[in-house]
Amino acid sequence: STWGEYSAFVMTSFEVLLGTTLRDAQGKSVSTAAALADVDAVMFYFSAHWCPPCRAFTPRLATSYKAMKAKGLKFEIVFLSSDQSQHQFDEYVAEMPWLSVPFTERDVSSGLGQRYSVRGIPTLVVVDKECKTITTNGRSAVMSDPTGNQFPWNSFDEQSASAGGCAIL
Repeated sequence: STWGEYSAFVMTSFEVLLGTTLRDAQGKSVSTAAALADVDAVMFYFSAHWCPPCRAFTPRLATSYKAMKAKGLKFEIVFLSSDQSQHQFDEYVAEMPWLSVPFTERDVSSGLGQRYSVRGIPTLVVVDKECKTITTNGRSAVMSDPTGNQFPWNSFDEQSASAGGCAIL
């Protein structure tokens, strides 16, 4: 058997964490492996429509996302919803130019929330292409470096606290 045949059965780390299918910004299903194949880092965005601090941060994150993409930085954001209904999810992702885990896969979001000890939202966790944590304080990194000059924020101070959030205990 050739490596190509064998590798078809090997899941990427991102597929293990996120499932095999994500939703793109246009609402279409995309392969997780293909969507995240050529990235140096992925940001997991834990957020919800019902959370006012999330609603305030999302447009700022979208501006940073577009600026960082325009610079040619190789990364992606994946939204992990804490929304309470498909309607809330659909309304919120309409504001997001990045990928998301489908609302029907809420167990993926809660599992990753536990993995990264997410206690409140919005939270932005940055991982490398092997899914190793770079920072769990991506929100503060985006606020202090919105165009990604220091991206992927390897030396970002984990202790600097993000201001305000919604508890999701």
